[in-house]
Amino acid sequence: MATTAVSDSSCFPCWSGAAHQVTDLKDLDMGKGNWQRVTLNKLNSDGELNAHMGTPRSYTYILDSKTGDLYLDESKATVAMKSYGIFLGAPIYAGLTILGNLMHVVLDVASIAWRVLSEFGETWKTKGAIDALLSVVFAVVCEMPKSVALNIWGVVRTPMYAVGVMLAAAWGVVSPYEGRKMVGMIEKEWHDGLTYKDDFRMGKDDQFLSTFDDCERYGKDCGRCFGEIKAGKVWFLGWCMQVRGNIEDRVGAAAKFTLAS
Repeated sequence: MATTAVSDSSCFPCWSGAAHQVTDLKDLDMGKGNWQRVTLNKLNSDGELNAHMGTPRSYTYILDSKTGDLYLDESKATVAMKSYGIFLGAPIYAGLTILGNLMHVVLDVASIAWRVLSEFGETWKTKGAIDALLSVVFAVVCEMPKSVALNIWGVVRTPMYAVGVMLAAAWGVVSPYEGRKMVGMIEKEWHDGLTYKDDFRMGKDDQFLSTFDDCERYGKDCGRCFGEIKAGKVWFLGWCMQVRGNIEDRVGAAAKFTLAS
């Protein structure tokens, strides 16, 4: 077997026992439900190998050999501590999510009303009174109730998902990699199937995320972020718990991930 154990020492027994580093494709123990560390090369969306100065970039992940899903390469102790933080933060996150949905009710209704009223005169002038009145009726009967219903459903389901995330995070303290998998699955479902790429932090650099030194730049980045949130971006509580890809992913006919040499 061409696998090498990677050290992950900890004073907590459940946090010890590292994933094995796979160095040969034939050693991928797929379908057995264990965790393996893999170092991969990756194709970009154009089907070209990600490289720097002509040298292929390598990416290290923790592979769930049962599903082929790839996760961030983090030790069990790190994942366990993050799980503990998610457990503590989930109630606050849920409260903010409920508040956000309630605010959306007011803002969406106001936005629809403003759009209809601002276009009413022009529609009356160009298409006639019937079309103008029909546009108002459609907004009141269809658009507004649909928007309100979606946001109220978001309020109703939030406590259920929050409890699920908390239970999964608690399990993540005891069994880090399995708990991370559960947190990721539940929160992905919570956000209607969105992935880590749909998080508004995706692509933001460390300066934006951690410092306020450049106020002008920070202001521009904040404005862009609010626009992205309005366009459907989300803020995952457990962004680091989300799947980063699958070993079977393809770009066209080619495998997206290949084992780095």
